[in-house]
Amino acid sequence: MSSSREVWERLSRAENELDTSGHGELLADDVVVHLPGGVELKGLAAYRAMMDGIFGGLPDYSARAQHVAEVDDVVIVHWTISGTHHGELFGIAPTGRTVSYRGCSVWRTDSGRIVEGWLYPDRASMLAQLGVE
Repeated sequence: MSSSREVWERLSRAENELDTSGHGELLADDVVVHLPGGVELKGLAAYRAMMDGIFGGLPDYSARAQHVAEVDDVVIVHWTISGTHHGELFGIAPTGRTVSYRGCSVWRTDSGRIVEGWLYPDRASMLAQLGVE
């Protein structure tokens, strides 16, 4: 059975290749991902749609981990996402600007798949870099 960190590492590798096709092997069908503002993504399709939207907005998307810690069935990651805003991103028309923003995520696994996640991106930094007030 894969550790929480191993599952996250596989997810990270796939997402850095802009590939959501293998999400079904890494995330539970009924995964719940909690976002700021009380937003919850429920289900694999909802998470995949969010990531496909990010990849469309930042086609050169790159996520790099600064710190990774694993405790029991949880992996905690401090990361930086960067990319160039060439497509619509969270309803924002393309600006052509390069962004680099940090955040943290917490992923809980069960039976080798992610079942729950909490994402904490620094949206204020991202929006400021895109020129959105």
